[in-house]
Amino acid sequence: DRYEAADGVHVFEPTLLADVPQDARIVDEEQFGPVCAVTTFGDDDEALELANRSDLALDASVFTADYDRAMEMADRIEAGAVRINGAPSHGLGDIPFGGNQDSGIGREGLDKTIEEFVREKSIIL
Repeated sequence: DRYEAADGVHVFEPTLLADVPQDARIVDEEQFGPVCAVTTFGDDDEALELANRSDLALDASVFTADYDRAMEMADRIEAGAVRINGAPSHGLGDIPFGGNQDSGIGREGLDKTIEEFVREKSIIL
């Protein structure tokens, strides 16, 4: 549902879409709003295929109580960042942030910001 906030700004209510077909556009496209599309999968390989099939790869999350499974899935997901058992935490400033493939414009974060302001130079005597 969309409503008009102050100064003519349009805002969308947080929305959860359940039972979304795997071939729906929203499964593969980045959402710049409070929208979550939930789809189903049969096994870990199918979940990885879904996660990695898009040319966008900003953030992902893995939810499981199995540590080894979580680490394997996080390693195999091609996103710029993978959060285990929580919402993506990009933009905190203490860890590099940015997407892979066609997602984002590189990396940012405290260390990346410092790199932009520093010029390396070697002086040999």
